[in-house]
Formats: sequence, structure tokens, C-alpha cells
Amino acid sequence: MDSIVSLPERVETLNWGGLKIIQNATAPCFCLDAVLLADFALPVIKQQASPYVLDLGTGTGILPLLLYTVNQKAKFWAVEIMEQMADMAQRSVALNGIGEDQVKVIHADLRDSDQLFKPRSFDLVTANPPYFALKDGRLSENPLFAAARSELYCKPEDVIRQSSVLLKENGSLLLCYKPQRLNNLLILLQEHGLYPIRLRMVHSMIDNDAVLFLLQAQKKKQGSLTVMPPLIIYREVGIYTQEMQKIHEGEYV
Repeated sequence: MDSIVSLPERVETLNWGGLKIIQNATAPCFCLDAVLLADFALPVIKQQASPYVLDLGTGTGILPLLLYTVNQKAKFWAVEIMEQMADMAQRSVALNGIGEDQVKVIHADLRDSDQLFKPRSFDLVTANPPYFALKDGRLSENPLFAAARSELYCKPEDVIRQSSVLLKENGSLLLCYKPQRLNNLLILLQEHGLYPIRLRMVHSMIDNDAVLFLLQAQKKKQGSLTVMPPLIIYREVGIYTQEMQKIHEGEYV
């Protein structure tokens, strides 16, 4: 392990499958958002025998690792623009003894993904894009945090455009994003031939406005939209609801 991890890095054990992931105190760590998106992806990735999955803007590599525990016959590719994050993600894959033929991390700009892969190569694309537009004025001085949180290298339209090219017919894009951007996102999806089929709002507590949404959009399939019951994270401050606790522990996997 010494050859894979060095200070200020640390290794954490994931509840899902007991896999390990490398975190760094000076870099973005994975958040609850990624776990929620992985849980939202469960019915999609479970129903396919050996899907090809692309994670755009993988960061620590958390999504491919979580979803690998669900379907180990799937093939994962993960694109990350920040070299330090891509290197850390790839070392997390190696730390778990997972071969590059199953989870491959690529240091590249996701906006160039259509140059890296052939059109219609993937059954599933996942993404948790940066939440803050540059006009919001929240740009971190740390370039790793700036890339993860602000739209320096990735806007929703970048993810949607690449997904439209790279998804197979009837393939799905799965997103976690802020509800304030939902209207614009729905317009972008339709412009690129992707149609929402499943939506779930996420609330921190039952009486609060939604803080996130989880969305599945399908390529070239216009149909009805299923709006799922809302997901409530906390039943009281600092204490998960029963459903959220099960998601956190990986009981639905």
C-alpha cells in the first residue's frame, strides 16, 4: 500500500462492497451526491448483463467503484481532466485489485470524449457536473476544488452533447444536479435527442425545498416521465432517514 498511497492521502473503506478509495485532504473528496447517483443507477445497471459505462468527470473515481460492486461484468471508463485526480482514481482502482480491462481511468477533457471513443459505444453515461456557474463568483483558489465545483471545464451542455453522441440507441444518461437548473437542463436534453424518463427530487429534510435532483434520460425514446417519491436525507439534524441509512450502507446493492 505504501507504493500506492502517500501523505496527505488516506484510504477509506466504502460501505458498498468493502472496496477501498484514496482520499486527499488537499483535494476534493467524494460527497453524498455520488452515493445518491450510484443508488439511482442501480436498476439501470442491474438489468443489463455486461453494460459499457462511461463516467464523465470522475474525480476520485467513486462512481465506477460503487457501480462495480453492483455489476462486475460491466466495463467502466472514467474521464477526468485534472491529472492529480485521475492519478488518484486510477490508484484506487489498482488498490482494489481491479484490472484496467474493467475500470479504466483516462486523464482527458470530457469535452473531447467524442474523440476518445466511437459514437454509440456506451449503454450508460453517468455525471455529477460542477454546480456553480462562473458568474456565481465562487471560484476556489485551489485549482482542484475550482474544477470540481465551478464550470471551468464542464457545463451541463458539455455532458449532454457528449452523451448524445456516445450513447447507444436507448442508452441512458444519469445525472445529479441542482433543481434551480432543471428547466434549462430539460431543454438541453430535448435539443440533443435525450428524453427524461425518471426523476427524483432530493430534500435534506422533509419540510425543506429540494437541494438536488436525480434524472435518467434516454436516447431517442420519447415516453412518459416517472416522478419518483422524494428522497429525504435526514429525519432530524444529523440523523439519516431509514431509506438514506440503507443507501449509505449499501443495503440495496
